Amino acid sequence: MEKKRFNILDFIIVLFCILVLAGGTWFLTSRGKQASKSPEKTVIAVLEVKEQYGALESQLVRGEVLLDNVQKVEFGTLTDYKIVPSVATTISQTDGTVRKTEIPDRYDFHLSIRVPESEKIVVGKNLSLRGKLYKCSGYVIEVRDDA
Repeated sequence: MEKKRFNILDFIIVLFCILVLAGGTWFLTSRGKQASKSPEKTVIAVLEVKEQYGALESQLVRGEVLLDNVQKVEFGTLTDYKIVPSVATTISQTDGTVRKTEIPDRYDFHLSIRVPESEKIVVGKNLSLRGKLYKCSGYVIEVRDDA
């Protein structure tokens, strides 16, 4: 019978397993440390949700935590909202005049959302969010510091 020897390939496999275990442990423990840090700075992002029915107002709750509809993770907190009548811009084919008319029973909602500064929110970004009773999507129209 021949003795089985410990060769370089066996050493590489064992080293790889140790590195994977160490990396997994570091990854899992570092995520826990991020959650236990002190509260970070926040910004207020104003999201414009266009052409919604007025019933959305009854579903909005100030202080509600909003989730990212795509990644299903916590995104921010609804701090305030403003309702504006929805306006459509039309151009006349005959004389080329531009008219702005209100759309009946449709409203634009401007949702003020407190978001951690690490989210990298910029004006023009498309967001899809969900609350407990609704889903909405729109574009960020304003970003300001949380005072």
